Amino acid sequence: PHEIDSVRKELKKLIVDKRLKNFSIYIDSIPVKLTKDIFSEQIEIVLNEKVSVLSFTFGCLSDDIINKCKQLGIKLIGTATTTKEAVFLKHRGCDAICLQGSEAGGHRGSFLTNDIETIEQSTIGLQSLLSQTTQFIDPTVYPLIAAGGIMDGIGLANAIRSGASGVQMGTRFLTCEESIKLVPEAHRKLLLEAKNDINNLRPTVLTRAYTGKPARGIQTAITDHFRASGNKEKVLLPWQIQSQLVLPLCKFAAETKQIDFMQLWAGQNYARCENQSATAIVNQTIEQACKILTGN
Repeated sequence: PHEIDSVRKELKKLIVDKRLKNFSIYIDSIPVKLTKDIFSEQIEIVLNEKVSVLSFTFGCLSDDIINKCKQLGIKLIGTATTTKEAVFLKHRGCDAICLQGSEAGGHRGSFLTNDIETIEQSTIGLQSLLSQTTQFIDPTVYPLIAAGGIMDGIGLANAIRSGASGVQMGTRFLTCEESIKLVPEAHRKLLLEAKNDINNLRPTVLTRAYTGKPARGIQTAITDHFRASGNKEKVLLPWQIQSQLVLPLCKFAAETKQIDFMQLWAGQNYARCENQSATAIVNQTIEQACKILTGN
């Protein structure tokens, strides 16, 4: 209602002010509807299939689901962005915890708060998050999976030395050969060009402008526009509602290669991206880490 009209108004202003070329979709005609909650159906499939591991983010599973998973021998991996969230997940019965440092690209796994100002103030880098969390959680009992800014064997080795049992990498694979059909060409080009040209290195920001949930991506006209005076966000819609209005614009921008209107998820260390196969990335990362950790 009022909030939807406000976001429509901001998008129309953005298109005019920042000059998105040849965009012919009438913003007021883009439908907004509540999406069907299929979570219970998805969980039912997971339980029926008796999968070995179930990982999740944006919070914790209910006691009922956790108990059912335990009865079936399904290992649970939760996502934490702070030590308090990690301890919370441990007490709820998680078998392992993914620690998402502030460097990580894409959506934040934060769940004890969804206020972006609070999240920004409480973000903590991966190394500090690992060090802090191992004071309260024994990583030999509850494996910690490190995520955020890890692009090579150096990052893997540092994480292992800090108490992690393994790592989770995302941004590094945005430019792998297998992602060509999945990541827009202009997005891949921007990531790759940042490696050797400082002028192509844009900052990353935490924003709710695209989906309604805090996520890290490369700064664009969209992320700038939805920041009001005082560095606070303007009126935004909830998760899965905001995206219904914004993503048609982003999709058009990707098709026409207008980079400043695209959705550009990336972690802070994206300038280390290279065009390699996924196999090469994994093998090189492990090989480099092994040499560092063994001294060979």
